[in-house]
Amino acid sequence: MLDNGYKIIYVLYISANVIESAKQRLGERGSKVQCIVSDFTKFIPPVDFDVWHYRSAFYFLKREDKIYKYFFIAEDAIKKDGYLILGTFLENGPTKCSGLEIRQNSEASISASFEIAFHRIKCVIEDHTTPFNTIFHWHYLFYFFYFFIPVSKIKLLLTYIINLKLWTENHF
Repeated sequence: MLDNGYKIIYVLYISANVIESAKQRLGERGSKVQCIVSDFTKFIPPVDFDVWHYRSAFYFLKREDKIYKYFFIAEDAIKKDGYLILGTFLENGPTKCSGLEIRQNSEASISASFEIAFHRIKCVIEDHTTPFNTIFHWHYLFYFFYFFIPVSKIKLLLTYIINLKLWTENHF
């Protein structure tokens, strides 16, 4: 990304060791990257992003509540008219990664999770060679964020309206 002229880059990863290793590989250019060590499901974005590129780990989100948490965080963090690029293994991919069980998704199931606020632009498939020389099909799904009011805010608004209606019914 630095080679392509991006100037404000944030990297989020759960492992401080991996972040430090990446910064060392970048050398002086590593100072141009804002690094954040965090569990994604607890991440509070410090800024709004034009492009959100999530290259891996989505397949580790095996529970629906974690997937929705991911969706709400991404939705709140991406600017209107911004982009989400999601990289993951799909249903014909591995059942484990780094020795851990993963969730196999389909292009349709991933899109269904995001279609309320994101429009899928395209899906690109490329071969991914693991450190053990195993080849898996890697999918990149490109989305355009078009929804003006984040779904998480609508959910809060609906909860407020329902609670107000219940309170009104009980007090009048």
